[in-house]
Amino acid sequence: MTTFLILAGGASTRFEGDKLLERFGEYTLPQYAAMFALQNHATRICITLSERQIYTDGRNIKHRLLDDLNEVCSPEIALQPPDRYGAGAAVALWQQRITEPTVILFGDNYYAGHLPNMPLPHALYYSTITRSEASAANLDLAAVVDGVVIEKPHTVTRGRYFAGFIKMPAESWDVMPTLRASSRKEIEITGIINNARRKRAIDLSNTDMVWDAVTYASDVARIQSLIEP
Repeated sequence: MTTFLILAGGASTRFEGDKLLERFGEYTLPQYAAMFALQNHATRICITLSERQIYTDGRNIKHRLLDDLNEVCSPEIALQPPDRYGAGAAVALWQQRITEPTVILFGDNYYAGHLPNMPLPHALYYSTITRSEASAANLDLAAVVDGVVIEKPHTVTRGRYFAGFIKMPAESWDVMPTLRASSRKEIEITGIINNARRKRAIDLSNTDMVWDAVTYASDVARIQSLIEP
């Protein structure tokens, strides 16, 4: 079994609108993530969604993202309440429901291609990118410093950054109760990475994966160019 967990419960606070509902070509980013999972042999797709996007058509309770996702897969879902912040919280909702190794994707990222080989069953794998030019945009990423992943340190403007995906071993689910909110009042996914007994970083430039992330409305054209070169 290959389990994928897609995190699509964000609030799009820095985007002009809801980036999870934005169309990139024919599909939304959560749909692309689900299709990427299927292309990489997913047998189980789980998705964390936000409670804020629940609505009613007058007869049924529905969810805006789920309406789109059902076009490409039949996911299991968990709803992230408004008082639980951060990607780590979106993962922790699945404790006890998922017990196997899991690939974690981000619903506001674009994915294409193939996951790299990750042969060690008890190691946590996470992907990185390297940016040699200093940029304010790099401050929106989690920096990798001496093997520790630091969420938005506001001092590292170039170097290696966490990006793309995580593959958690089964034992990482035991870490979830120990996660604590950061100074930003969020449960960060970096806590899951840093608490792993064994972890391996994969440089995305050494793979055939296509990856990019959307943070601001200005990122839309760049993602469109990846989909429709």
